[in-house]
Amino acid sequence: MMPIYNVIDISSYIINYSNQINHPINNLKLQKLLYYVQAAMLIEVGRKCFDSKIIAWKFGPAIPEAYRYYEEYGRNNIPNQDGHKTIKLDDKTLMMSYAQPVEIDYTTKTIIRNIVDSYLDITNPLELSKKTCREDPWKSTSLNQEIMCSEISKYYKKQPRLIYECC
Repeated sequence: MMPIYNVIDISSYIINYSNQINHPINNLKLQKLLYYVQAAMLIEVGRKCFDSKIIAWKFGPAIPEAYRYYEEYGRNNIPNQDGHKTIKLDDKTLMMSYAQPVEIDYTTKTIIRNIVDSYLDITNPLELSKKTCREDPWKSTSLNQEIMCSEISKYYKKQPRLIYECC
């Protein structure tokens, strides 16, 4: 069974892949790509990609944990994340340590690459923001409330092409 990943590990993969193909992204675009990766995993694999909450923010869906992690870059493109480490707590010793990022499975990597590739031509992330705000999961959720994965799944099962369809 495939794991549910840490959103920072998934974010790092998206950022590094985007930089590798010479289409770097900023935090706003990252948020929308994470949203569509989650939607694609729910529809194509039947499970979440990551467990962090997706919140309906003013400019569309966002994952606060990932947003805060990368907010130091502001509107600038985010550089490669080769050295990021996740802090973990050992329940038995109550000691903090660094966990190495886990290897992402082939299916998840393929979905991520397909999502990133679908939105390569969007250079203004506000276009992607507007797209997500026209779609029901965001529209039907009150601002600053969680967009439930059940709603994301229900909406995109009826029209899966919207996950990959550019503005």
